[in-house]
Amino acid sequence: MPSRVLSILACGAGPAIEFVGFVKMAIERGWEVQVIATTAALAFFDQAAVEALTGNPVRSQYSPPGSPRSRIPDAIVVAPATYNTINKWAQGIADTYALGVLAEQTSLGLPIVVLPFVNIHLASRAPFQQSVKSLRAEGVSILLGPGAFEPRQPRTNGSFSDYPWHLALDEVDENGRHRRRGRRRRLLAMLQEDPRQRHERASVPDLARTDHRGYGRQRYPLDARLFTQVGRIADAHEVGSDIERSARHRPSPARPSGRSRRSAQRTT
Repeated sequence: MPSRVLSILACGAGPAIEFVGFVKMAIERGWEVQVIATTAALAFFDQAAVEALTGNPVRSQYSPPGSPRSRIPDAIVVAPATYNTINKWAQGIADTYALGVLAEQTSLGLPIVVLPFVNIHLASRAPFQQSVKSLRAEGVSILLGPGAFEPRQPRTNGSFSDYPWHLALDEVDENGRHRRRGRRRRLLAMLQEDPRQRHERASVPDLARTDHRGYGRQRYPLDARLFTQVGRIADAHEVGSDIERSARHRPSPARPSGRSRRSAQRTT
């Protein structure tokens, strides 16, 4: 069975000093991890230790053409996610490698889970709240609020042992289970659908559900390739059925009677 690939994107915030432990936690849950870090995040954790655990380089800059590329992941976790990264991401700004990855892969329909780290003053700002709303509308699960990460007072010294790393992995696992069940349901629905109704639709719709923790709406874009394949199968089946019905009900050509044949011979 192929391994599940999890991209973890780390930002430069206090909890990142325990980032190596989070990578270990993800590997123990069966993920193959590849790490992306903002430039600021590199100062918070041991890059060599992370690379030894994952077997993959920590990426923070664009690679030259021809260099090995990261795999397209099965899911993405952004943790810890800072005020700056969340706001730029929501606005479509891609002025760093990390933001470029998020800007592109948000449109792929992958499960993306964000575990923020902001204080109560930053969290109360209207731009931040609008960014959270905007990303949730695009299907990003942001674990912010009661039962998830709750903003703290600024300049709070101490350990970050209460930072809920595990919630990000719980959410991405649950998200993946919902996606697999939803994909099976959509496939069955398409196979049972009248092909004429399918062709009447101008575009493939998105299916939406509410996040199981109530944090926002999760969108699951229909796999266009799967939609096309199923459509071809159904259309071919319909065409074949039409041909068979036509052949069954087509009247056979009338044969001339014996008198008509004799008349034709005398005429010639």
